[in-house]
Amino acid sequence: MKSLNINWALVWLGVKLTKYLGVKPFPHENDGLNGHLLNLAYCQGISKLSKFLALIEMDKPKVKRWGVWDESEIENLITALSTVCNRDTRSSIRKLVDNGRPFRCFGETRMFREIRVDFPRVCPLCLVDNRQIHKHWCIGTVARCVVHKELLIDTCPRCDKQLIWQDSLFNGCTHCDFKWTEHKPTPWTDIKLSRYEKNVHPNSNKPDIADRISGLCATMMA
Repeated sequence: MKSLNINWALVWLGVKLTKYLGVKPFPHENDGLNGHLLNLAYCQGISKLSKFLALIEMDKPKVKRWGVWDESEIENLITALSTVCNRDTRSSIRKLVDNGRPFRCFGETRMFREIRVDFPRVCPLCLVDNRQIHKHWCIGTVARCVVHKELLIDTCPRCDKQLIWQDSLFNGCTHCDFKWTEHKPTPWTDIKLSRYEKNVHPNSNKPDIADRISGLCATMMA
């Protein structure tokens, strides 16, 4: 309890954690990497993953593109978590990375403000085909376009800057001259949609629920 209280005080003061996490739960069954990190963050009173990774002094803490973790980011995360959790986290983190559920979010009853995405995420192929941005893409648990099975992106593949709400978004990057016609499809099309993704799309097997969710998505996007 003393360690937890100290860490809470450090969090409120904006000071980096220098020793151990006060609460350090193990991953839940069938959890995903991002979901586990959210759980750890919430247990420390932190609501943003980027802030949590900075506080645990992860080398080059991740601040965007949460659906894609490269090898160096995973290794940096393992090193930082092993220190603040005071245990070897390599096997558990590797299992989370390999379990095929990279988009699983912690907690099925999270508040709407926590799953709402307030920045643009797009399917480049949809923009090329019909200049469409789907309202369901504003929900954090939706990771891919159900038409093309393409991974939604929020940063430019060329300049890596975060996309912003501008009319030029329909043609390409809002920062550089990259066009969506230049985008190369990702290899994610062979991965099945999780139930968190399928259940918020209008082609659900339960039309009445799908209609309600569709209305909710439109409201959040507005």
